Amino acid sequence: MKKLKSFSFLLLSSLIFISCSSSKKFASGNETLALEKQASDFVQMLNGNIVKTKKIISSGFTGKKEVKTSDGGIYSWKELVAFKNDKGYFAKYTRNDDLSETGYFIARVIKGNINVYKNREVSNQTGADGRSTNVNVYYIQKGNGTRIYELTAGNLKPLVKDYELAYNLVAKLANYSNNNKKLEDAILSYNSKP
Repeated sequence: MKKLKSFSFLLLSSLIFISCSSSKKFASGNETLALEKQASDFVQMLNGNIVKTKKIISSGFTGKKEVKTSDGGIYSWKELVAFKNDKGYFAKYTRNDDLSETGYFIARVIKGNINVYKNREVSNQTGADGRSTNVNVYYIQKGNGTRIYELTAGNLKPLVKDYELAYNLVAKLANYSNNNKKLEDAILSYNSKP
């Protein structure tokens, strides 16, 4: 029991040290951790099939919502659940969990037991100059191929309930809280659990 308390204290201390030295961005770690091990680009279809390709030449973020590959493949966003190109790994997010909807693709910035995704979205608030501002919105997913949730304390709590140290970091936050610093600490703790 004494060793467990010592280990917990050591782990929590190291998390605090790491988090204090990080920047103010949520994904303060090395974003290359979020890349897939496969060197080749690929698209993942709704049915689970993965189609490898030499290169994705267009991902559909501007213009038509489709992914085009160097070998002539054209895939509608409605057909896909994920794709990987030289910029990273992107998973489809839909607000109603119906992956056959077009939805939109979000970039994975942390890969682990809890995956973290980021998307730049237009805020409903305006800056001092009267223009709308862009904000980073974060999403979480436990494992791969499971539901993706917007990152809030209420959505994170059930995902980390099986690891007391991570759960305690987030348990005291209000369910609607999106305090990125405390939520990031809980996710990093969960991803480094023994």
